[in-house]
Amino acid sequence: MQKLIASNPNTFPLRASLFYKYGTEQRTTWDYLARDGKQRAGEIVADMQSYGCNAMTFLIYNMVAKENMVNPFLGCPTASQVMAGQQGADIAELAKWEQMLQPGKDPNVWLIPCLFCGDDRATTNNTQFHEFFLRYAIPWLNPYSKAYLISTEASKSMSFLQMSNLIAFIKRFTDKPVGVHNQGTNIPVNADFLAYEFSFCPWEGNNYSVSDVINEAANVLRSYPKYVWFEEMNMDNEGQRAKEQSRALRDFARSEPRIIGIPMPL
Repeated sequence: MQKLIASNPNTFPLRASLFYKYGTEQRTTWDYLARDGKQRAGEIVADMQSYGCNAMTFLIYNMVAKENMVNPFLGCPTASQVMAGQQGADIAELAKWEQMLQPGKDPNVWLIPCLFCGDDRATTNNTQFHEFFLRYAIPWLNPYSKAYLISTEASKSMSFLQMSNLIAFIKRFTDKPVGVHNQGTNIPVNADFLAYEFSFCPWEGNNYSVSDVINEAANVLRSYPKYVWFEEMNMDNEGQRAKEQSRALRDFARSEPRIIGIPMPL
């Protein structure tokens, strides 16, 4: 991570919005590759551009909800079904992904795939599936990806040892930074960065002041020694309070070089 920052310091802190508006609905970029979401992909990219983002994260395998299903296998098998033999790649789906991932080849665009969903315990605890799937998925994603996250809210369903082992396994196939999305700072030392979810539900983000956000950010930096991307904060991302919070984090980052990402828009 330090080498990447030194090679392109103007890129940092990364600017990303986990949230966007789809009509009157608030949505998240976790679902960028969702099977029902292809019609939204253009709008997501347009929103990210209008916000001034240069980074985006999204899931590559998610079986929690059918409406948000992300699955590159024929028939959308679960992790256990894959290991039972349903291992055929969905070539048509991967072709769609390839088109959607093309922006990641731009050196100024940071696409950061998140491998699994922390609510999907059946997947996050299936080490056999990780080792089968990721030995193919990571090399395939590498041309488009600047970094990786192992899971959303990783500590929700993975032990400290499971997180550490998964990070080590991923690093066998990439030299890109590998981080952890988490609500809390207790993550393994072999993670390169923390993608931090604030302690409050993002739907309640407007209930917290600018000083609440900065105080929590300062506490995170005191308790976590590496780089921090403040990723998940306020679902009402286009609202006035969210923009005030984001601008305060931007200003805070000017004196805190370990802050590598802030929420958008400002």
